[in-house]
Amino acid sequence: MVTPRSQFNLERPQVHELPFEAKLKNHSQSRNVLYYQNLFAGNFTHEFRPASIGGMGTPVRNAAQFLDWLKNLKNLIVALNFTSPIETIVADGAVVIHVHSEGETPSLGKSFPNEHLFIFHISSGKITSIKEFMDSKYVAQLSEDEKAAGKV
Repeated sequence: MVTPRSQFNLERPQVHELPFEAKLKNHSQSRNVLYYQNLFAGNFTHEFRPASIGGMGTPVRNAAQFLDWLKNLKNLIVALNFTSPIETIVADGAVVIHVHSEGETPSLGKSFPNEHLFIFHISSGKITSIKEFMDSKYVAQLSEDEKAAGKV
């Protein structure tokens, strides 16, 4: 059964925080990759979507590749913070979270606001895959700005 969080109370959504939602919100406070590693199943994959953004260099990452990407995230974006979820949809074996984030690009010193839609697939209490959709127009513009500034 799919239940958008916003259906619980139309005036103000109730917060029914899932365990990894708290971990997602605390992402910027804990970049300890071992913390995340314990959340992933052995067959874990991560994909940046839509495909037009080219997977941010790698179309599909396994757990080790994704953890390496997280380690290096501070070189791309500093002070990355996610807002409370705008909407959360929970289904059997899957969770979809719509959220905004704020950060800053150290290479350009620019604000990096973004919008994400995370699709988590879960089996036996572990995350088997994450598909992360971002504001592709903004990501493309940021990439162009970095190229123009000679930062890439």
